[in-house]
Amino acid sequence: MGNRILMKRYVLLMFCFFSFLIVPKQVEAKNPVTMKVEVGWNRAYKSELIPVKVSISSSIPIKGQLRVAEKSNNSQARDVVLPVRQVEVPSGTTKKFQLLIPNSSLFSSLNWEVLLEQEKQILARQTIVGQQLEKNTLMVGVLSDQSDTFSTVNRWLQALHLPHPVSIHPLKVGDMPLVGRALSDFNVLIVSQLSQESLSFAQAKAIQTWVANGGTLLVNGGTYWKSTSEGLEEILPVQFLGKTVEISLPQSLKTYGVLPDKPVIVADSRLKNGSVSLHSEKNHPVIAKKDFFRGNVYFVAYDFAVSPMSQWEGNNQLWKDLQLFTYQSPSSRASLGEDFFYHQQLFKSRLDTSSEQPRPNLFTLFFIFLIYLFLIGPVLFRFLRAKRKLKWAWLGVPICAGLVAIVIMIYGHWVRGNEVIVYSAGYVQSSPTGLAKVRGISTLYSLGKGDYSVRFPQTFAWPSANSQSIEPQQWLMEHQEDTNLVFKQMPQWHSEVIFTESLQSLGGGLEGTLTSQDGKIQVEITNQTRYLIKDIWLLRGDQYLKIGDLKPKESRKVTVPLDPHVEKGKDDFENRILKGNKAAIYRHTQVIHEQNDHSEVRLIGWMYQPIIEMKVVDYPFKQIDVYLIQGHIHTTKPSKGD
Repeated sequence: MGNRILMKRYVLLMFCFFSFLIVPKQVEAKNPVTMKVEVGWNRAYKSELIPVKVSISSSIPIKGQLRVAEKSNNSQARDVVLPVRQVEVPSGTTKKFQLLIPNSSLFSSLNWEVLLEQEKQILARQTIVGQQLEKNTLMVGVLSDQSDTFSTVNRWLQALHLPHPVSIHPLKVGDMPLVGRALSDFNVLIVSQLSQESLSFAQAKAIQTWVANGGTLLVNGGTYWKSTSEGLEEILPVQFLGKTVEISLPQSLKTYGVLPDKPVIVADSRLKNGSVSLHSEKNHPVIAKKDFFRGNVYFVAYDFAVSPMSQWEGNNQLWKDLQLFTYQSPSSRASLGEDFFYHQQLFKSRLDTSSEQPRPNLFTLFFIFLIYLFLIGPVLFRFLRAKRKLKWAWLGVPICAGLVAIVIMIYGHWVRGNEVIVYSAGYVQSSPTGLAKVRGISTLYSLGKGDYSVRFPQTFAWPSANSQSIEPQQWLMEHQEDTNLVFKQMPQWHSEVIFTESLQSLGGGLEGTLTSQDGKIQVEITNQTRYLIKDIWLLRGDQYLKIGDLKPKESRKVTVPLDPHVEKGKDDFENRILKGNKAAIYRHTQVIHEQNDHSEVRLIGWMYQPIIEMKVVDYPFKQIDVYLIQGHIHTTKPSKGD
């Protein structure tokens, strides 16, 4: 009997054991959200701001935010602004987003990670991992629909045997960002044979801004000149005539190798004023160059990636001679990015941004205080004594104090107003083309406690970290064609500082023509912009000459002797003539001028209009603007006998 029971238990135990082996394991619940993070350009980067592409796939609807955070507590993180972006991903879809993230290598040991959050729950997270390139690495981007363009350029670079590291990246139109700062890793960008898709307006504007900051752009002509150059025409050294023509290559190219026997197809064009034709055939510029602020723009009229020119033996020596692929140190004219954060922080330290915040007048407050003393003194005392009610003084004094406090409160609100105040200061580098490079600092003064959303159309903007904060600065930040910033829970009458950078169309530049004659200098100054320019000055060393105000399109001629041995004094001009923030702006631009432009004569003026457009959402706001505009001086040949 006992053996039978034992046998049954044994059989039951074996059944359970084999059932466990046969029954399939329960499938683990699949994560409904997948997030992929692409850092830099094929994980390579070197600039101050790193472009990060985030792809989110979800089987559930998501309405949350992408946030960049520091993985471990670090005191250095307090000096860094980290972006937060609102995202919405419908169920069963995949959406892509782009962030700009400060390069953590600039802040010692900081490490960033991307978090996807919804209702304070983390749905996905990923550490930002990439390859930090050496600063002297030449990064080259090749934007083309045709793979042979990349292979051709890559072959050139291999044959040049450059003395510095080279990193080359194939690009498609869909890879191109909408903000120039996202391109600042690249030293050279080649745009060639875009036969399928052209750049959008925002992408072309981003490239223009990148060139203005020191990038070198090479644009190809040939068969697909129109779709390739679309959006970039304004900064190219040539003006297109709307067709292609066949021409023989210029004889000047024979220096580099035997030229093909057959003619080549080129974009029919003519050289613009201010551009240089490096090689031309009759009136056709074949290779032309133009300076655009700190950068350079090259145009090659033929298809250099198409036979016979792609196989031409002279390519290597030609590109070596043009120095297109020569790395230049950060101190050189073609320095990418110009150390954006360093320059802007330095600019911020020189400005007194609080000076424009409305404040009650001290004399008025003193006058109110005297009235208060007069009320609680002779007036109240005489009144109570006449009424034989001196014991009521304990009630009369607080009532008078309350009335005076109410008056001061009303006066303070009247002075402060019912508008958000935005004070913007900066500098404008104009050009004859009408495009101007604008850098500035905008200080936002809140009206009351709350969220403040600020929009900068077609402008790159980045908030400055608050040094008094004990946590990393995190605000909603979206960089597309426009910049949208949201400052959460700003206290009443609090200020936030925002760095701005953009290319703006002014309609023209501030231009001067200088002629030396009989020991005198004659200057004709023309305001070709559509803005009023005030307090225009001509500066030569330590001397200064006031030109005055010029309305749009107005000109003025001035003839004056300028004795190089008579010094007026730079400090005198900065402190006595300019004063305050105008002197601070001038001192900052003086450093930039000495680094980038060694010309003897400077032309400057002041603009008090909102050069950079902005909008404070859902609040009335008032803009106070002061911008220094840097003009251009063209020197003519002196007359005989001078």
